[in-house]
Parts: sequence; structure tokens; C-alpha cells
Amino acid sequence: MVLSALYAKHHAVQGFLFGETLGQAYYAVFPPSPSYGQIFCITAAVMALLAILAAFAGLLIDPIQYHLGIHQRRLRKMIEQLEIDIQQQAQSRFNPKDPYIARIMDIVDAVKTQF
Repeated sequence: MVLSALYAKHHAVQGFLFGETLGQAYYAVFPPSPSYGQIFCITAAVMALLAILAAFAGLLIDPIQYHLGIHQRRLRKMIEQLEIDIQQQAQSRFNPKDPYIARIMDIVDAVKTQF
């Protein structure tokens, strides 16, 4: 909403009849309200930008986690916990936790992309 208000003000100042300087003064006192189309378009643009950043964040973070050994530690911890849970299966039912299922699905996805 803030970005669309700034865009509406900038667009209104650019088209002000008596020039941009007087337009800035006028719209500082009487700020224009953005249209629903402007709000929708700017919101969609911000969402798309954030989605792109989130998609490519792994390109920066994954090598850092690899060099710090975070992935390896998490994988080993998961395998150890699975082993403990499987060994105790006779005493209680095995209920895999969500992170285990997510990691298993990651491994399946990785194998599928290799072939």
C-alpha cells in the first residue's frame, strides 16, 4: 500500500499542471490515493520480486551451509534418530516426524533429477 501510494504521488506530481515543484507542494498537502489497479499491480510486482529472491536465496545459502558442514550434521542427526526410532519400534509405533518425511522426499527428488 505504501509503495502504491508513493507511485500514485510520483505519477500525480509528474502530471501536475503547474510543474513538478508546485505539484510536490500541492500533493504534500493533498496526497493522492492510489487506484485499485495500482495497488494490485505493485503488490503483484513485490510478490514476484520476493518469490524470485526466495528461489535464488539457496544459491547463496547452500554453499555456505555446505562449507560449514550444517547439511552433513543435520543428515547424520536425522539418520541417527531414525535408527533409534526403528530400533525402538518393537516397544512403540514408528511415527516419523515431518522433517524426516521432508528430507526423504528431498532425497527422492534429488534421485529423480539425476536420472
